[in-house]
Amino acid sequence: MTSFELASVAGLVLGPIAAAMIAFKLQDRAMVRQRRLDVFRTLMRTRRTPLNPDHVGALNLVEIDFAGHRTVLEAHKRLFDSFSRQSPRSDGETHNPTDDDGERQRKDSVYGTRLFEERQHLLAKLLFSMGRVLAYRIEQLDILEGGYHPSYHAEIELQQGLMRNYLVKLASGEQSLPVRVIES
Repeated sequence: MTSFELASVAGLVLGPIAAAMIAFKLQDRAMVRQRRLDVFRTLMRTRRTPLNPDHVGALNLVEIDFAGHRTVLEAHKRLFDSFSRQSPRSDGETHNPTDDDGERQRKDSVYGTRLFEERQHLLAKLLFSMGRVLAYRIEQLDILEGGYHPSYHAEIELQQGLMRNYLVKLASGEQSLPVRVIES
């Protein structure tokens, strides 16, 4: 067999193998990008509703799908550190023994709002880092100020929370069910 024939046979055998390997590599790269894009899009979609189960699930996938991207993982760690540590209250957020229930609720609200805003900034930094990996040109300010969450949805969530709390207190005996007699 001549060297030309040998090269032809090798080309016939190795050509399809090389083509399959290239196709596999391209498909793998596309799948990785799609997974990253899914996480990014979910976090963008739910950035105004951080308790949404889709949001929480996507946050938990960042470490896996963006492994090897230092800036993303550092931003993710800063956000998770914020979740895991007890943030100290500032002067206007600390309860005093003389505070009535209304004042305690107001201070709790101020504290909660501050924590929410701090975490929104950390989330914007995370999304900005993820967007850079995915070659999106979106500014942190656009991420932070963007998104839409109708006040009606927030009102429904608040009402549902109040009803759950009431039912828990009712079931535990802390709350009683008011009963009125109405004459007809």
